[in-house]
Amino acid sequence: MAEAKVTAMFTAPGVVDFGVGAANGAGQRAKELGAGRAFIVTDRGVCNAGLLARLTSALDGAGVAYEVWDAVQPNPTDKDVTAGVEAFRKTDCQVVVALGGGSPLDAAKGIALMATHGGKIQDYDAAVRGWEKVKPTIPPLIAIPTTAGTGSEMSAAAIITDTSRNVKMIVASPFLKPRVALLDPELTLAMPPSLTAATGMDALTHAIEAYVAADYHPFGDALALGAVELVGKSLRRAFANGQDLSARTDMLLASAMAGAAMSYKGLGASHALAHQLTPEAGIPHGVANAILLPHVMRFNLTVAAAKFARVAASLGADVHGKDQAQAAEMAVETVTRLCADLALPLRLTEAGAKRESLERMAQNALFDRCRKNNPRPCTKADLVELLTQAF
Repeated sequence: MAEAKVTAMFTAPGVVDFGVGAANGAGQRAKELGAGRAFIVTDRGVCNAGLLARLTSALDGAGVAYEVWDAVQPNPTDKDVTAGVEAFRKTDCQVVVALGGGSPLDAAKGIALMATHGGKIQDYDAAVRGWEKVKPTIPPLIAIPTTAGTGSEMSAAAIITDTSRNVKMIVASPFLKPRVALLDPELTLAMPPSLTAATGMDALTHAIEAYVAADYHPFGDALALGAVELVGKSLRRAFANGQDLSARTDMLLASAMAGAAMSYKGLGASHALAHQLTPEAGIPHGVANAILLPHVMRFNLTVAAAKFARVAASLGADVHGKDQAQAAEMAVETVTRLCADLALPLRLTEAGAKRESLERMAQNALFDRCRKNNPRPCTKADLVELLTQAF
């Protein structure tokens, strides 16, 4: 019998409530965490969509008071975290509740961390092994996603932009995982088609990159491949009809599964590069991944053909009669066709990127932690070439 490899398998949120109406349990879950008052982290878009009222009604019903901080910006920065911590410290809140897409969820993780830790958020950057400084003294976090893409409610990481360097940091620790995740598909019905497309491709990129990532993790592989299948089944439907609750349910589940998988296995070169495109060119993260993913997949074909062949089949491609190499190539073609069907740009120039920042982005991506788990090692020259192909 072959000897099993030893690996750190996984941690997960303490509780995951999934299904229509799950958000209605926010008050009870907050009380179970000992909260008499909750600090809500969200953004104006969520408030304007009427989603905050769902949460505050649930808290009211359980007798939990709350403070609302709705100043999170898209792609949260170190300054957002600092402002949120200042607001939190003026309250006597015992629990942080994050409501929104990846930006409020990531900002909430940063706020919860810095509320009880010293120094600056940069001190906890994974690039300087910041996880070693994180202690389990963080206020309990409840995560309620309103988009189906980032999977932040399932992960141990937050993506925060360091404004002094204009780069995205990965702040990660098992202690940053939410204590409770409430996954309610009804909260995603308000997403417009463009956001559905971008967040859906973010989820797919998480799933594919996690599945082919270098680390050994059979639990992560199973979750990632299951997420790929759900995206192939339902993303086009959710894009075409935002009120399709069945499709929205599949996509929220896919996002959570992919979020867990990436937390267990890591990501790859697509994310290492996409993390540079948002601060450099203002390209939304999901759009950046949609453009880059086919090029990174093709780069990785030689070392992960068997897995890419399974990705193709999971996305619905007809691989019958194809050999492994042909089926793997079909995965790239299928992802490219999906991006086109979702009306997403296929080139970085279409999304507003400039070639003059190419070398700098490749250099920064070289030090991005995601690059290290890419199944095929990437040099700076490789990263420059991938960006060049995407232009």
